[in-house]
Amino acid sequence: MTGLTTSTDFPTANALQPSAGGGGDAFAAKINASGSALVYSTYLGGRGQEDGIGIAVDSAGNAYVAGFTVLTNFPTANALQPSFGGVVDAFAAKIIVAADLQRINSTPATVSSGSTLTYTIGVNNLEPDTAVKLKITDAVPAGTTFNSVTFVGTCTHPPAGGTGTVTCSAASLTSPSNVTETLVMNVIASSGTTISDKASVTSTTFDPTKLDNSATAKTKVN
Repeated sequence: MTGLTTSTDFPTANALQPSAGGGGDAFAAKINASGSALVYSTYLGGRGQEDGIGIAVDSAGNAYVAGFTVLTNFPTANALQPSFGGVVDAFAAKIIVAADLQRINSTPATVSSGSTLTYTIGVNNLEPDTAVKLKITDAVPAGTTFNSVTFVGTCTHPPAGGTGTVTCSAASLTSPSNVTETLVMNVIASSGTTISDKASVTSTTFDPTKLDNSATAKTKVN
């Protein structure tokens, strides 16, 4: 939904613009399917008056807001017309679907040569939207060979005792939620060495914070 608010305490959630610009601001908001909570709600405006008049949503869930503004400082991004034309201007804004994915990689600090090493690899969807076509990748680290992998989706992996890349996929990951992959390796490294494993996650949904999409775990071989 979209419209106009003159409130400074309009309810916001996962907001592109969490604070009022001043005067009257346009707003855009999405409510979950049960009507019980906001998926996102944001101000859209500068120091004056704007009004959101129309909104449409595409098949991917991206929202397109149209309205008018009387401001020279209306917030713009990737604008076809970055400057105010004068008096009253129409505006069009796209609010994209986004999912902030976080990767966690945990494993014991030490392991014995000749034993197995288990990595517990978690992926958190920190909101606001569902992540689509989730993919977790992890190259078998040096000093180990592949043993097994457990995941709720589908995985491709090297043969037991082999090396290569383990890739696990899921159709989606709702928000907020998490999923775990358990990866077991055979330790062939000699005592005194360190095994380093890096796991990464991607999806086809836009991720605003990609710095936490990879995680590295290190283990000392006894």
